Amino acid sequence: FIIGLRLSNADNQGLFDTIGTDGVVKDLMVFDCRSVTSAINAGGIAAVNNGTIDHCTSGVNLAGSKTFTLSNGKVIKPSEYNSYVYGDCCGGVAAVNNGTITGTRNAAVVQGVTSGGIAATNNGRIYGCANNGAVGSTSTTCKIAGGIAGVNNSKITACYNSGHPSCGDSTKQGMIVGDNYNAAVRDVFYSAFNEIPASGSKSKVVLDDSGSMETWEMKLPAFVDKLNSVTDDTVTWVRTSYQNAFFNNGFPTIQSRTLNQKSLNLSDNLSLSSLMHKDLNFNVLPLNENSDEYAKLAAKGNILAAYHVDSTDGSGNGIPAELWTAGGMKLSVPTNGKTICLTALNADGEAVTIAPDSVTDGTAIFTVGNLDDFAITEMAPSDNASSSTNDSADNGNGSSGTVSDGAVQTGGTVFAGVLLIAVLAIVIFALFRRRKIEDR
Repeated sequence: FIIGLRLSNADNQGLFDTIGTDGVVKDLMVFDCRSVTSAINAGGIAAVNNGTIDHCTSGVNLAGSKTFTLSNGKVIKPSEYNSYVYGDCCGGVAAVNNGTITGTRNAAVVQGVTSGGIAATNNGRIYGCANNGAVGSTSTTCKIAGGIAGVNNSKITACYNSGHPSCGDSTKQGMIVGDNYNAAVRDVFYSAFNEIPASGSKSKVVLDDSGSMETWEMKLPAFVDKLNSVTDDTVTWVRTSYQNAFFNNGFPTIQSRTLNQKSLNLSDNLSLSSLMHKDLNFNVLPLNENSDEYAKLAAKGNILAAYHVDSTDGSGNGIPAELWTAGGMKLSVPTNGKTICLTALNADGEAVTIAPDSVTDGTAIFTVGNLDDFAITEMAPSDNASSSTNDSADNGNGSSGTVSDGAVQTGGTVFAGVLLIAVLAIVIFALFRRRKIEDR
């Protein structure tokens, strides 16, 4: 990945000035890319794309208070990983797309006279892409703003936009396209934000509102399934969650092709396995008992061991692990004959208690989305803990899990079952007694 790029060219700004017709840029992440000055054409990855941009990411939505240290000693917050691109013709991925952009997601903030989440002007093909960043501005200097493309002259297929387009001219403001000239736009979805239409009302080809969705609907697994149903196997949509925290604010992302199954031995017989990037590493050290983090974890129970975790790339740059993993990580912890749970700090620095997915042969398995500072905590059988596989956004039954001898049980369900049996017994007894009386 590329991080810390600063753009100052007055003509074409981007990691690449122009990608040629035979050029291919793939499997690339560009974070913290910022326009120092405005340009004629500005793109988060390329000013002009005449070739192929495939499975790339421009900018990222990260929350939380934990800081990361780069190899040059610079300390940055998660929010500083995002990119900010400015120019007359400004796109989150490319200012002008004459080629193909596929399987690519933008979260960068894009502001220009003509602004697009993926491309300011699309003369080529945009396929299986997503925009999650803010596009345009309310200033009168912004003439056209579209969630996927500012101006579209060609094909847009199987894309979604959850970002908010803003424009000084509301007639050239659209959740998919600001100014559309081509009917080859299909299987596109967007958040029903402020009743902004799919395309600007003055478009030559006005798009219908069949792709409009409530924001919360776009954060459900069913939306991931819908996206996968309209894309071929070259693009796979996923949704990563951990407890009540969701990567990319709960909106679907595109699975990276650079991830492979990998297992790591951490320390004290702890191990971690997941689909992860080959260069992702974890430095695990004992957590300082005098630290605020230790105090937060200790408030949840009796700590058997506590650890401080830093995730880094191959060059030693701190990087949020969820950027380079998929489907959650499996943390294996020896129980040593005790009933244990995992107490971890979430993105907001709050301690949460997680029950094991399973306990087999003295080893407890936990699913985590981003390995941060955590503790192994001993629990009494009656103590409450949340199952690490529970997704509160999809499970509305209100029951909570409890840990007992390493097994996750649902207390509310057990109580309801006992109550139902008692009621049935009373009814049967009453019927039997009435029948005996009638027989007399």
